[in-house]
Order: sequence, then C-alpha cells, then structure tokens
Amino acid sequence: MFEQQWNLFLERQQRDAAGARLERLQRDLTGEKKLVATLFWPVLKSLDELTLEYSISSQTGVTIYGDVYFRRLNAIVETEGFVSHAEQVTRDRFTFERMRVRSFVMQGYLYLPFSWDELDKKPDACRRVLYELLGRSSLGRAPGEVDLSAGERELVYWMRLHGKELSLAEACMRLGRTAKPTRHVLRKLLGKQLISPVNQGTLRIHKYALTEKGKKMSL
Repeated sequence: MFEQQWNLFLERQQRDAAGARLERLQRDLTGEKKLVATLFWPVLKSLDELTLEYSISSQTGVTIYGDVYFRRLNAIVETEGFVSHAEQVTRDRFTFERMRVRSFVMQGYLYLPFSWDELDKKPDACRRVLYELLGRSSLGRAPGEVDLSAGERELVYWMRLHGKELSLAEACMRLGRTAKPTRHVLRKLLGKQLISPVNQGTLRIHKYALTEKGKKMSL
C-alpha cells in the first residue's frame, strides 16, 4: 500500500514542480522516502499534508530546501546518515547547514531532524515524537485560526517580508511550481480573504496584495 501511495505522491509533487525544485525531485530520494515511510505513513496513513523538497528564501536571499514539509505542524522534517553528514562534510558545507537551519527557525518553522540510524533502529521512538507534537497542536490551536497549506503560508510570508504585491510569475518562482497549481494556491488565499486582486474588476488579475487580515494573521 505504501509503495503505491508513494509513487502517486511523488508523481503529483513532480507534476506541480518547476525549476530547481523539480530537478531535486528527480534525484535519488531514498532518504526522503525512508523518512516518510517510517515516520509519517504509520501515523497519518496519508501523504496529503506533506511536501517534498520544500523551498524558502534564506535571510540572505539564497533559496534553501527542506526534505519534507508537514503542513499541520508547520514543520521541516529531515534525515541524514552519519557518514554523509558528520564524517565527510566540509567546513563551508557545515557553515551553510547551520545557516539553513537558522533560516527555517527564524521564519517560524518547527525544525525536526532525525538521523538515519534513529529511523532504522528506533522507529517507534521517532513516531512518539510526532504523536506528541500532534497532540500539542490539537490542543493549542486558537479559535478561528486560519489553516494554511505550505504554499499558502510561503506566499503570505514572502509578501509580508518584502512588503510587495505579488504577480503570478513571482508566485510560481516562489513555490517552484507551474502556473496551474500556483493559481490554485492563489485562489485558496483569495477565498480565505488573505489577499485581494490589485486590479479588481478587470478581466485578468496581474497582481495580488495582502489584505488587512493577511497582514495581521499569525504565521
């Protein structure tokens, strides 16, 4: 069952991706697959809330990627083996990795790293972490809080960070997706009244701006 769902999931992720993110999704994803199979699938029995190779802009403007984004917890979840990470990492790579983790944390993401050995030898302990965090999140959600997908959250955050209106082309670049799935994300934000068309009343929407609700909501 998991193999079938994983193949469908990966196909959807690749279909909605573009540019560097698509290239990453076409590489060897053994680590990401093990993470999803060991941690998420036994707990959720669904992959709908996950995004592979999730991208954000760092504080210096560099695009960085996380292995798996889990929407419900707004979490970046990653795994790496000891040999590939601890034994063979260069000083420059080590410094870059520290910057990358700081960027996730500074932009409000929960960062959850797991080692390959943990997933392999202590899978139940890894899943207990996920169960506990899910329990906390269900108790801590504020009344009326807006639930955002990974893409929705990314676009709202970008517009707030830069104080700019957003075009479809810019939205596609931020999400690493083609126009069709990007328009779907924008329509969701319009429905939640977090953005509004800049040229409302014309036949084609060229740019979007944050509404007051979008500017004030908690990310």
